[in-house]
Amino acid sequence: MKSKKLKQAINLALDVMGMKGPVTRRAVAEEVMARTNDKYWSARDERTARVNYLISEIAAAMNQPHGEHIFEAYDVDLPREYWRKISKLPRFICISPRGGAKARHVMTLFATVRHWEANFELKDAIAEATAMSRDESADMMRILRSEEAANLHSVLTGGKGEFVDASVIRPEQAEQPAPAQ
Repeated sequence: MKSKKLKQAINLALDVMGMKGPVTRRAVAEEVMARTNDKYWSARDERTARVNYLISEIAAAMNQPHGEHIFEAYDVDLPREYWRKISKLPRFICISPRGGAKARHVMTLFATVRHWEANFELKDAIAEATAMSRDESADMMRILRSEEAANLHSVLTGGKGEFVDASVIRPEQAEQPAPAQ
């Protein structure tokens, strides 16, 4: 993101809306759009927005299943179970070690064994990362319960409740050890 004003507007919306409760990215985006005008957007921001919109639409199209019409397209006698699985496959699979907008994809109809192996490895890595993230959530749940705290903010402020905008803490402040209790 190029525009400093836009970045500030996003961070402000995240802070204000986040303090009120759960948010969706869409709701935050709508809030930012309502509170900004053209002077917040650089030409690069406009192009990036268009590209990101196209990327999301392309990702949705790539993830669409083949559907039942695949039966008519291919006149081959395969077990019904195969057809069920094939009809539910996405149109493309990721074959890069990491997903994302720059990841390489291959059409499932032309994916080789090696492509499917690469896709399996990617999904396995995602599952492992998800499990680690799940463990972090469980750890935070245990900390909040052991501290008998309503939320992490309450733990970090000692129950005082004042809001600290962590995005404005300077690096030299972040490196200082926490005070002993």
